[in-house]
Amino acid sequence: MTVNFPGPCVVTIYYTVDGVEHTINLNCVSTVDVLPGTVPALIDLVQRNSGNVNLSVAVNAFCDVLAPLMDTGTSFTRYEFFNVAPLSTEKTFVTQETLVVLGTNVTPYNPGWAGTFSFRTQEGGHMKFVLGEITGSLIGKYQYGDLSVAGKAVVDYIDSGTNWILARDTSYPFGLSYYTLNFNRKLTDKRFNLS
Repeated sequence: MTVNFPGPCVVTIYYTVDGVEHTINLNCVSTVDVLPGTVPALIDLVQRNSGNVNLSVAVNAFCDVLAPLMDTGTSFTRYEFFNVAPLSTEKTFVTQETLVVLGTNVTPYNPGWAGTFSFRTQEGGHMKFVLGEITGSLIGKYQYGDLSVAGKAVVDYIDSGTNWILARDTSYPFGLSYYTLNFNRKLTDKRFNLS
């Protein structure tokens, strides 16, 4: 049976686009059990190639990969790290850290649009993550060859042996299934206070 729960650890990355805060939740696994209050410098994450990477280094590197997809007014501001109880959605806060990563794309963001990366996983499932109010000009569904250099960099990061991000089935994602750029009602409601 495929598992579809967050964890065993979750990193929540916060970023702001033109005054509106968004989040990305990413599953991962730490090399050892960490207790609440553990500082990021003492937390290492397991990579696909069985190597280890420090939590702070990993999150900053991923934000650096995302930055070219986000306009220059976007700011990755902080992340929080949680443990998740097995087979549940119950999260326990462990630590947080400030980020200082800015978007680098000179193209303006698209209010209410979302870019969604969807990958296959080692367990046969799918993993996706959504970037709210991303840059881009053509609504559609794309394969790897159709992506911009910045989009391909995100896929290459996820496909690499040094990737630390897990799918909800607790296996590593690989191979882009597709990327979509589309209008997102939830983001539009948030942007224009319609809810």
